[in-house]
Amino acid sequence: MDQNDIKNKINEKLVELLDLLGIKYEIEFVETDADSIKIEIKTEQSNLLIGYHGETLSSLQHILNVMLYKEFKEQARVVIDISGYRQERERKLIELAISASDKARFINKSVALYPMNSYERKIIHEKVSTLDGVSSISEGEGYSRRVIIVPESS
Repeated sequence: MDQNDIKNKINEKLVELLDLLGIKYEIEFVETDADSIKIEIKTEQSNLLIGYHGETLSSLQHILNVMLYKEFKEQARVVIDISGYRQERERKLIELAISASDKARFINKSVALYPMNSYERKIIHEKVSTLDGVSSISEGEGYSRRVIIVPESS
């Protein structure tokens, strides 16, 4: 799969989708590596594209990934950020992982976090894996799946 073909198709599909919404936007390819293509969409109407807890953003990203798979018959992982939302969310999730890990060590009991999507759980698991004295597991099904932070001494 040629990266330029993929970028051109991404740009074409995003322009098509975003023009239907009638908003002003700017698309920027932030980072491209072997695993993924990261895109930043800048707009003054970011709330419309982000949605409640990032649900619209996740849906837009999923639709774009499906369109690309249909076009190229290969998985091309595209990560979309809108006006820095994902970056800020990741920062908050890392803070949550650190705080919950400190609490789990302090009370010497497992700490359950609120339900999260797989992307958010992955961020938590990655951060917890770098911290001493705690580990993490996922528990639950579907929309109720959550991360549990477990102190190593229990």
